[in-house]
Amino acid sequence: MTERNDPCPCGSGRKYKKCCLEKEAASRATTPEGSSGSGVDERNIPKIVELFDRFAAQAFELAHNRVIPPDCVEGIQALSRRSPESFEYLMSVVGEIAVAQLARDGWGRKLASRLSPPQERYLQEMATQSLRPWTVLEVFPGEGMVLQDIETGVTVRVRERTGSRELVAQERCAARVIHDFSEPSLSHIFRITDAMWERLRSPRRNVVDMLAKTPEEALEIGLVQEFVRAFATVERPKRVVDMASGGEIAFVRDRFAVTDSTALAGWLRSSPELDSHPKEPDSFIRFEELPGGVRRALAHLEWMEVRGKWVLEIHSKSREAANANRTWLKENAGAWLRFTSRKIEEPDLDPDHEEGEGEIGLPVELADVMSPDFMEKMYRTHLYHDWADAKIPALQNQTPRQCARTERGEAAVRDLVQSYQAQENRMAKSQKRAPVDLSWLLEDAGIRKTR
Repeated sequence: MTERNDPCPCGSGRKYKKCCLEKEAASRATTPEGSSGSGVDERNIPKIVELFDRFAAQAFELAHNRVIPPDCVEGIQALSRRSPESFEYLMSVVGEIAVAQLARDGWGRKLASRLSPPQERYLQEMATQSLRPWTVLEVFPGEGMVLQDIETGVTVRVRERTGSRELVAQERCAARVIHDFSEPSLSHIFRITDAMWERLRSPRRNVVDMLAKTPEEALEIGLVQEFVRAFATVERPKRVVDMASGGEIAFVRDRFAVTDSTALAGWLRSSPELDSHPKEPDSFIRFEELPGGVRRALAHLEWMEVRGKWVLEIHSKSREAANANRTWLKENAGAWLRFTSRKIEEPDLDPDHEEGEGEIGLPVELADVMSPDFMEKMYRTHLYHDWADAKIPALQNQTPRQCARTERGEAAVRDLVQSYQAQENRMAKSQKRAPVDLSWLLEDAGIRKTR
């Protein structure tokens, strides 16, 4: 530590007691501990990075390179040209873990004379706290979040301004919780996509850090490596397939004018291929019987009055399914209907979006449908009507009901439903509506909601 009469480490040439010591004392006296001024601002992380670059350049560079897989270098270079802002964010995450590695190697003590007290506390926390995977339990936008450690179950409320505006409940994130001031806060945070989490837990994962001394350090390095890989790898969007028709998912609505409402009403209520909705007498599900007594939904039919005229709408999961449903409807009720229009909504599979958003079963974004009631109805009667008995690639092509028979399989189903809920929460946030609770999917698969 720098003594009072030593030269000031800032390089001014004055004694420490007449230079920075007085400034630091004044700052501590005027800024309450735990406020924004005594948090991120007083850590002055750019100054720490500058010191590491100056006095530990080789070690700092090696720490950066440790979390960048060799096959991602070209992708990172391309990212720097394509999206400088994304590149800067990526490197901030890489830099954060590099600082943590040097702190563990004792550089906080070696440079103590050049650090302010808040910087010393920060580096001590960085040396002892690991980057961990968390589930977001609650969000207080602009203030903080409640996080639960995925592995240990430990719960903590943290102060976090930026992340609390971006994340939603049930999402996974990676963060390092530090306690250098009165309230727990984060040194950095990033979202863990489903694809990242799946690769991280895969026994065939080909990115392994041989320098890790503890399982916690290996997990920390793995989290950042997968984050780097997700940013540096541009993948084609996954093909989202309707299990019944084999076509790519699209929300298709065909509308028909009703020319004979009496005959149509009789057919809808008597057809052996239709189930009436128990709470909505004018809503029906077309289904097919599968082996074992399982039923698969093929279409959702709604009979309604629009501007004084009766219309029938049939909702399908893909273009192929819509064409088949339209043929079926024409053969069985064509004499009482006249086709008027078709509307198609494509799921958002932009390759610039995060990985994992194209998984089977994720909700389709409907730009013109904002009602939570309508969304829940669509989930229950359309998208997830036969979910529990559909083979899902994310569950090794088992159905959720089959998978849930074992403890390990039940955990996989819970993870899958959690990813659905996180996607729905994000969609609801963007549409400024209340999210739909999808926990009923667990019950459909034979799993209790709570342990």
